[in-house]
Amino acid sequence: MPSVILNIRSLSVSTHGQEIIHDVSLSVEPGETHLLMGPNGSGKTTLLSALMGDPRCIITGGSIFFHGVDVTEMAPEQRAALGMFLSFQHPPEIPGVTLPSFARAAVNVLAEKREEQHVAPAPFLASFKDQLAAVDLEMEQANRGVNEGYSGGEKKKAELLQLLMLRPSLALLDEIDSGLDIDATARVLDLLIRYQKQTNAGILLVSHNPRLLELMSPQRISIMVEGKIAATGGREIGEKIGREGFTSYEQH
Repeated sequence: MPSVILNIRSLSVSTHGQEIIHDVSLSVEPGETHLLMGPNGSGKTTLLSALMGDPRCIITGGSIFFHGVDVTEMAPEQRAALGMFLSFQHPPEIPGVTLPSFARAAVNVLAEKREEQHVAPAPFLASFKDQLAAVDLEMEQANRGVNEGYSGGEKKKAELLQLLMLRPSLALLDEIDSGLDIDATARVLDLLIRYQKQTNAGILLVSHNPRLLELMSPQRISIMVEGKIAATGGREIGEKIGREGFTSYEQH
């Protein structure tokens, strides 16, 4: 088993005919939290979407390896079956489909892709209720359409619930803390930390919140500016951002 979960090699990505990501190389190791920061519009969300195989993101150069497998040309569902998970910055509403139904369908589709048995209704519901309580959502909310009438914070909690149900080895999290107050942020990040310790999963986390340095203690921090990785390092990078913002990394 390769020691690196995710290995991005010189990746370039275009959307709507314009190159957004330029020659990006980045990796995530087992049990590692890699925090990706940068000013708005720097390409962070596009990078995560490309990693998950969004067809709107056209890879024009480089490659993506996941557990040593080249997934650059794979469909999103193939990447999910291998253990990738993407939490959206703005999770969409799915009217008419309840969260338990959606989550069970996703769990069973992945089981089919992995040639495993479907999860029976009773054990699935028991597990779902446990995770629903863990993310501090009520069954009344879950029985609405997915994300329908949810606040921003509730949508993020629903995304986290799906992660806990699907148990990926790599979580790509696009501002999982946005819309959450301080207490809810601490609770969500505590769940992520515990999940990571149980599974040794890798996390690539996009955020603008400097509190994550204290709450999650990422092992590595990368700064993305204008579609390029401007710097990668440890806590000192986050502390510099706290003092100076992203100005010192911006190209002039």
